[in-house]
Amino acid sequence: MIGEIAAEIKQSAARALSGEPAPEPAPVPQDYMLVITIAALCAASVVVVLGGIGLYRNEPHRLSYLAVGFSFSAFVMQFVFWLAIIICGIVLLVSIIGNLDSIVSQLSCSILPHLPLFGWSFCQTKKLTYDAIIQS
Repeated sequence: MIGEIAAEIKQSAARALSGEPAPEPAPVPQDYMLVITIAALCAASVVVVLGGIGLYRNEPHRLSYLAVGFSFSAFVMQFVFWLAIIICGIVLLVSIIGNLDSIVSQLSCSILPHLPLFGWSFCQTKKLTYDAIIQS
């Protein structure tokens, strides 16, 4: 991914230096996922209404109960699915933030061991210390 972005930047810079025009952007493919989701929720709404009408008119209860149950489960599963995604995202963010100090200290000590980053040094004490005051 990063290599592709770097290659695109290189090609764009070469085109800009040579004076060539930028290529036409690729057309965005049609995304039908939102249409399918809305259609499924509309169908579930229609089934709830028809199941309610069937229960009101005292038709056989088994089919009406199944219709209402399946349609309510379609609504509930939409919300449960998105709730699970949100919870997983929060857990991921909390774990990244919790380990950020060790990630930064390992990266700065292994890649740039003696180069202070804007006066901050991570490598000597494994804690963030300000070395610019000492150096000046």
